[in-house]
Formats: sequence, C-alpha cells, structure tokens
Amino acid sequence: MLAEQLPKRIRYTRMAQDQGRIAGVIGSQLLERLAAALLDNGLSETVPLPDISVALQFESNGVDCAKALGGASFDFCWCCQRCLDAVALTIAIDVDVVLSHQPKVIERIDFDQDSLLLEGEFVSVAELIEDQLLLALPMSPKHLECEGLGLQASTQIDEDKERSTLAESETEIEEGRQRPFADLKAMTQKVD
Repeated sequence: MLAEQLPKRIRYTRMAQDQGRIAGVIGSQLLERLAAALLDNGLSETVPLPDISVALQFESNGVDCAKALGGASFDFCWCCQRCLDAVALTIAIDVDVVLSHQPKVIERIDFDQDSLLLEGEFVSVAELIEDQLLLALPMSPKHLECEGLGLQASTQIDEDKERSTLAESETEIEEGRQRPFADLKAMTQKVD
C-alpha cells in the first residue's frame, strides 16, 4: 500500500482549530540539508534518497499559537565504520513544536520547548522535521555486531603498532641519535 504524499505547506492555524491530523510521506529531496547529508553516506554505490514517513496532530495552544505533535521516520543505508559494509538504520524522531507568527508568543515559551516563529499562517512540513532529523543522523554508523574487522582485531592492531613504535624508538636511542631531552632523564634521576 502506498502512503499518501503530504503537501509541502500546511495551514497550521486551521489545522489547530480543527484538531487536524496528517499522515503520509514526504520525499527527502524536499529537505535540502538532509538530502545533502544523506548523499554523503560513505558508500561507493548510489543509494536512492528515502521517503520520510510523517504523522502529525495539530492542536490549539492559545491565541495565535498552535502545537504540532507526532513523529517522522525513515530507513537508510550508510557505510559501517567498523566493517565498511552497508548498514541499514532506521532514523525516528518525535515532534513537539509550538508554532506561532507572533514573536511575543514565542518569547513566552519555556526554553526547553521547541518552537517555530513563522511569517504567516502556513508552515512547511520540512520546517517542522528537518532540524530534528539532522540531529538524529548517526555520527558513526555501525552494525550492532560486525562480522568484519571487530573490536578485538582492531585492539590487537593498535597494540602491535604501539609495540612496533616503542621498539623503533629504543633502536634509535641505541644507534646514538641525538635526542634533545635524553639527558633530562639522567638529570631527574640524579635529583632523586
């Protein structure tokens, strides 16, 4: 079953008066900053941009003020930072935003409440969800369990590198190379 395509803009004042609900999808290409972030997914093959499922309910929150409640989600593939294979993740957010075109209304809202100052009676769906979706993107996408280069193997590699570096530095000291702080160790031992 195909989900209904959402309109780009919604008259939030009317929706709040009617306690309206909307549900459907919006193409992520309409959210320019999100689309740019998704295109930089680390995979060599092109992954199509997803449709974002959105469900919102509007309610009146006083004079010249409305509230949008609901959520949005989508599935997408990134490059796993452990094994470098594709990892499919679901990104989901909750929406709880106060909407108004009156600056004084927005100024009175608690600092921990998301709000959006608008120029008129319309709001775009992108304005309601894009910032929160960007914040929900994984900084370092990973499988829960990787079959590729795992944590133990990478730890072993790091330990091997450390041993190799230590051995090289000891060899350089033995070869008589000039070390500007080499005498410092001898001076601190004499003080003790």
